[in-house]
Amino acid sequence: MSATPYIIISGPSGVGKTTMAHKLLKKFPQLTRVITTTTRAPRDGEAHGIDYFFVSPAAFTELAAAQAFLEINTFGSASYATPRSVLHFLRTGQPRLALPDINGAQKLVQLIPHATTIWLSAPREVLATRLAKRGTESPQQQTQRLDIATQEMKLARESGIYKHTIDMTDFEKAEEALLCILKTIL
Repeated sequence: MSATPYIIISGPSGVGKTTMAHKLLKKFPQLTRVITTTTRAPRDGEAHGIDYFFVSPAAFTELAAAQAFLEINTFGSASYATPRSVLHFLRTGQPRLALPDINGAQKLVQLIPHATTIWLSAPREVLATRLAKRGTESPQQQTQRLDIATQEMKLARESGIYKHTIDMTDFEKAEEALLCILKTIL
């Protein structure tokens, strides 16, 4: 019996991870997204238990102390974590899609070495346009996210953990590439 598929998709802020995840979940109904826990406030259109589990910093600390998470990361002033329950779902054969940052992906690959890892990439100017259009951060925060994106893209290349890299400049071509990868494992 082959290992249960665990797909990790990472990329810098504004690259289109969530957009692609929604498309993949529609095309592959057997695939379920890993809902991570965060201390950040919801953005417009995000819902608790669907996009993230939104919790207070105190609740996050309690969950971490109870070892409810596989991995924890901080981005800006917000914390993010992957629930330990993911391991149960993998044992029951339920394929999962996770969208961690590169640090989370590195930790998850150590725990789930058979994971299919995909890095989504786009030029800095494309990311800048998307972040500005999203309108959820100040210009200063956008610049900070772009600086972090530059570091993440370098780390993604150097780390060697990503089996696939997809250019997200053209969403249609990127979606086709993602579908091809997932069709081979689902």
